[in-house]
Amino acid sequence: MLSHYPRTTTVAVLKSLHSGTRNSSSSFLSTCCRTDAPPLFTAAGHSQYLPFGKPAAPLLDWRRSISSITNLQENIGRRKGPNPAFVRNKKISELGRNRRWKEMLLIHEKEKEGFSHVNYATMMSQLGRNRFVVDNGDPLFGAFLDDLGNQVEVRGLEIKSPNLFAQVEKHAERFVKEGKPQAISTTVWACAKLEIKSPNLFSQVEKHAEWLVKEGKPQATSNTVLACATLGIKSPKLFSQVEKYAEWLAKEGTPQAIANTVSACAKLGIESPNLFSQVEKNAERLVKEGDPQNIANTVYAFAKLGIQSPNLFSQVEKHAERLVKEGDPQNIANTAWACATLGVESPKLFSQVEKHAKWLVKEGDSQNIANTVWACATLGVESRNLFSLVEKHAERLVREGIPQEIASTVWACATLGVQSPKLFSQVEKHAERLAREGTPQAIANTAWACATLGVESPKLFSQVEKHAEWLIGEGNPQSIASTAWSCATLGVESPKLFLQVEKHAERLAREGTPQSIANTAWSCATLGVESPRLFLQVEKHAERLAREGTPQAIANTAWACAKLGVESPNLLSQVEKHAERLVREGKPQEIANTLWACATLGVDAPNLITFMEANMEMLLKNGIAQGFCNICYALAISDSQTKHIKLLVGMWNRAVQMNVSSLSKESVHQLAQVKAFMKADGIDLEEPPSELRLRMVKMDNTASRAHKQISGMLTNLGFIHENEVPPLEEWAMG
Repeated sequence: MLSHYPRTTTVAVLKSLHSGTRNSSSSFLSTCCRTDAPPLFTAAGHSQYLPFGKPAAPLLDWRRSISSITNLQENIGRRKGPNPAFVRNKKISELGRNRRWKEMLLIHEKEKEGFSHVNYATMMSQLGRNRFVVDNGDPLFGAFLDDLGNQVEVRGLEIKSPNLFAQVEKHAERFVKEGKPQAISTTVWACAKLEIKSPNLFSQVEKHAEWLVKEGKPQATSNTVLACATLGIKSPKLFSQVEKYAEWLAKEGTPQAIANTVSACAKLGIESPNLFSQVEKNAERLVKEGDPQNIANTVYAFAKLGIQSPNLFSQVEKHAERLVKEGDPQNIANTAWACATLGVESPKLFSQVEKHAKWLVKEGDSQNIANTVWACATLGVESRNLFSLVEKHAERLVREGIPQEIASTVWACATLGVQSPKLFSQVEKHAERLAREGTPQAIANTAWACATLGVESPKLFSQVEKHAEWLIGEGNPQSIASTAWSCATLGVESPKLFLQVEKHAERLAREGTPQSIANTAWSCATLGVESPRLFLQVEKHAERLAREGTPQAIANTAWACAKLGVESPNLLSQVEKHAERLVREGKPQEIANTLWACATLGVDAPNLITFMEANMEMLLKNGIAQGFCNICYALAISDSQTKHIKLLVGMWNRAVQMNVSSLSKESVHQLAQVKAFMKADGIDLEEPPSELRLRMVKMDNTASRAHKQISGMLTNLGFIHENEVPPLEEWAMG
């Protein structure tokens, strides 16, 4: 679903090799960068964004405890005389200029407790200048690197050495050939974090892939592949070696190393069946020993690649209490997202989410919360406490969130039928920004949520109309269909929007699914918008639409044609061709609407009616009042009423037994006309109850919309007739 993640600073220390032998090399880098997550998903047919924060991986195995800076901080206020850090910095600079690197390291050894950020930066700079003379085998040098790494983790030191990166790229062949896998992995990871593309370096990594994986440790391998993935570098030899050594990597690697490796595969879309199989095999250990972030990143990778992993997710469910208790809101959101994406029900996990909802919403950002509620909605998990807290924090979530996050949140509410007045009032308040900054998909999902819950949002739809050209031009058929459907559902006329739909009709029909095409056509018909190009394309693609479409999509498309009086012989012939499937798989209302469309357009549908008659028991059992009326009316105005009298009588008897209050005005009109038509043909139908007869009489004997449409089409065909009202006088007279 989402593209806005918390920004964090991660610094990686790099031990790089620049001398002629493996044991005497001596350069190093420290890099600082942001960790941004890729876009999230989507959303159950509405949204396709993926929620995941890139894993933050410690690249060195720190062997000593972190140097304390407490004394330095406590003494700053009481210090008298020259600033010790300033004096120390001056000494380091002077020693560096004179190439006295060992004396520099001795200063660190003796005074490291008081080292400031500036001292570390100066040491790095001077050692970098002396990289060809520094002996990296010296214990003092190793001690400095260890302490620097620890300080990087604690303080987030921001030290950059661009000259060293240039040197690494220049000497990449010798560096990789003579270096150690750990040093190489740290170097490429540093490049990735700083977004430094180093083609020569990565080509050498690919060239020596077999040696790097075979000789390196799982952590080094994971950092190397993650660096490739971060920079979008597909390295087939490297990943083939990962697949080859998958059993060893999964068995020996830490949960973090494994998480980073599978995350790299997922990011590049590399299916690695052996690797993921081994992760599944070792799931119990990985979840038991891993922290919430490792586990979240691992299950994300499985979900991103669509790989089912029952053992892994059963372990997640088993450890759900710990994962939620110890994890942060983003870890929890990503884990829930993975479950929802793969359709894995995880009651314990979502129970813990509900239990800790107050903390999650209070501490989580708009992205974390959006991903969590999206997961609940996708799996149909009602989480009343969570959604009530979302409503409570609506102002902050909308104010701080980006359009995609807000769209996912309101989509979740609408999917679960959760009314959230404060949330939607904030959406209306920020409508201009949401439309200006949002993607067509985000805007479509937001509009869809409003329409689904019946929330009128004039400012939002005004912005939709204002940006119509961009929304249709840049949107995909699904987002366009959702937007048009939302306008039609709320009765919002949007001339610019539908003008653009007509303009892009060819693309929408060519690229759209049968469902998106059906929704677009339905929207036009509902608002009475004639769209000749669109319906011409529907007719052109009728074979595919009928073959691939669901009974609902086909019914809506046929209904739209009939509603606007658009003759579509190819489409309706395809309906006849697929009649058996439409009746077998369709809902009674969908079947009824399809038959109504055929009858309204004057097209015989013998196959469709035959299969309906064969399935009459199902239609009677599961149908609704409007469906019964539509079927009766369709049969009555066609030439099939006598041939299929059993079906007509069955639908009539069921319709007149319905609660009168459940019948719409149009349905009552249809029943009255059916009664009149059958009487004219000498067929007696069961008399409706007195209350229903009274409603028919009170209609003032006016023609229904359907009656007028039929009469109008007959007139256009040159058929002379009288637009009569059914004779109901005998009912009025009692």
